[in-house]
Amino acid sequence: MNIILALLVFGIVVAIHELGHFTVAKLNGITVHEFAIGMGPAIFQKEHNGTKYSLRLVPMGGYVSMEGEDDESDDPNAFCKKTPLQRMAVVFAGPFMNFVLTIVVFIGLFSVSGVPVNKVGGVVENSPASDINLKIDDEIVFINEVKITSWGEITKTLGKTSGEVTIGVKRNGELSELKVMPDEKSGRRTIGIYPKYEKHFVNAIPYAFNQTASMTAQMLDFVSKLFTGKVDFNYVSGPVGIVREMGNSTSSGFSTFFSYIAFISLNLGVMNLLPIPALDGFRILTAFCEFVTKKKLNKKMEYVVNFAGMIFLIGLMIIVTYKDVLNIFKKG
Repeated sequence: MNIILALLVFGIVVAIHELGHFTVAKLNGITVHEFAIGMGPAIFQKEHNGTKYSLRLVPMGGYVSMEGEDDESDDPNAFCKKTPLQRMAVVFAGPFMNFVLTIVVFIGLFSVSGVPVNKVGGVVENSPASDINLKIDDEIVFINEVKITSWGEITKTLGKTSGEVTIGVKRNGELSELKVMPDEKSGRRTIGIYPKYEKHFVNAIPYAFNQTASMTAQMLDFVSKLFTGKVDFNYVSGPVGIVREMGNSTSSGFSTFFSYIAFISLNLGVMNLLPIPALDGFRILTAFCEFVTKKKLNKKMEYVVNFAGMIFLIGLMIIVTYKDVLNIFKKG
């Protein structure tokens, strides 16, 4: 049951991506032959205003079939007849919707679970914080005269200090200054406190954006290390590995499960923006080159490059999937 739920979620994430392409294509008057959710044989089809809407058997993937997307067309409303900016907008809309979905999921998640604020939620025994008698609900307002307004600023500011630090603590409306010597653990300076989490929809919004930006930066850093050979290939998972982990996450609570949804959606958005043939990023790049040079690229050559990129990605997917299946048997 968990695996089925994970497959459905994966299908929804991809459907949101394709919905972005479809919506902007329609807004730009592009002829859309089909909008499909899932892959394989169709289990439901309905045609409306010249577009066929279909739900397919395998809930992993989906697509938007546009006139003139991969070849030349005489249709004035074909994708290839539109301006470079219009084509860039259609292509970018897919990854953009994945970013939107990630932010929306995070807003809902943080609204329910709360966001860490610059207040003490717990104190580690025999830590610098316990030595200076920090208590739960104490508010950290400054560190060495640096104003603190969020939990992230506490860890960031402590990391830039050296030696003993002065902490401004507000307790019951009264401000006091405390001297403390942080511990050094794994290259990080800590004083032994946990954050307090507060549930507030307004605070969840900027935190969701910050979390999305932070995860995007981490993904791009991982990709750069992957292509330079600085990352162990064993840490890379394909659909099988991701679906398995999502299935396992359903037993870990809603927070972990929805975090996986946000991660998968963001991963799909970020990866698709990479300028690799067959991905959205490459289509954006070619349209941008046309916009700058005012010269239309050879459609056959673009098709060949995209086809080669697709073969490469399929080959990579087969290798990763093979590794995921082996890992399942090993763990089993």
